[in-house]
Amino acid sequence: MKAFACAVSLSVILLAGVASAQEQGGVKVGGDVQIKATTGNVNTSAEGKNSTAETNVGSVTGNNTVVGGDVKIEAKTGDINTTAKGEKAKACSNIGTVGTSACQNR
Repeated sequence: MKAFACAVSLSVILLAGVASAQEQGGVKVGGDVQIKATTGNVNTSAEGKNSTAETNVGSVTGNNTVVGGDVKIEAKTGDINTTAKGEKAKACSNIGTVGTSACQNR
């Protein structure tokens, strides 16, 4: 059983330009973007044969991330617990990141 979980509570403010999320093959951000993300405690888990657990807070991630402007990220979190158990388990957290997801680098 493959599980994917993403737990985020955030507010996004686009200052200028266009931010288009998750295009085929990656993410493209044009213009200046400000992300303010605030969470309490976050628990993300996956169990099973091909498990993946991924937590993203205030992140712009994808296979191919292209930024055509300035990105400012403020991330405030409580405790983050990302856990995966199982045969091909992955557990990845992306907090205030721009680029490739931690799970894609493994």
